[in-house]
Amino acid sequence: MNKIRVNSFYCEDFRIENTGQPMFIGVFPPALEVEDLPLEMPSLMLLNMFYVSNEIDEFEAKLYISIENGVEQHDDIFPKIASKIFTKPSDFVDEDEWLVITPFDLSGIMIDAGTRIISKLECPDVEQRIVLRVDSIT
Repeated sequence: MNKIRVNSFYCEDFRIENTGQPMFIGVFPPALEVEDLPLEMPSLMLLNMFYVSNEIDEFEAKLYISIENGVEQHDDIFPKIASKIFTKPSDFVDEDEWLVITPFDLSGIMIDAGTRIISKLECPDVEQRIVLRVDSIT
């Protein structure tokens, strides 16, 4: 069994409620149908949820994000590359696993028909790739 499992998806927004529970708003399917293209995405988040075995005290995750389309972006920020080391919380209660949620804000990117937003995640036991494709419905 893998010591790290990951669930990744694109959504409109993410926040932690007052109760401490995560809340995901507007989870997107793999293909997003949009009118009036091209346009700037007002709200887009990439979420990675890491479920980590209590046997692991620390791990590194690397995230690569690229956008494939003919629409010029506001700045030269793509591809984006992020790397971070996560450490088990000091107040961790001895349970089966600990959870890390990493929101990555992609709001403001320009999209058009055929745009593909590609996320590749690498960490111990996991190599995962997800794609959000934009289709025109006009």
